[in-house]
Amino acid sequence: LNAIQFITGTVLGCFIGWVYLRTRSVGNCILIHMAANFSGFALRFFIDVDLQAEAPADPQAGIFDMYGGGLNRFLAVHATLIAIFVVCVLFLRSEFNKTSYSPASEFQT
Repeated sequence: LNAIQFITGTVLGCFIGWVYLRTRSVGNCILIHMAANFSGFALRFFIDVDLQAEAPADPQAGIFDMYGGGLNRFLAVHATLIAIFVVCVLFLRSEFNKTSYSPASEFQT
């Protein structure tokens, strides 16, 4: 019953549904879900968080301190997540080019 997870889950679910309508491939939807879960795991893994309290170890810590105290680690984590996003977008673009999608064809019997 976390409002943020509800919103992001709804947006991601709508996006995955749209991708399925365009590609008719459950595999693509599974890959998107895996990428979303991995990005959440990576952020959780690399950010210095007390897992029991669900809060940063030091409430006064800055954003770089949360990533282990350095700009390099912050940039590495975000660069990796951006790279994963770009690869996913390029993959979806190639999948969309393989299939032809017509919304009208959904309603024809």
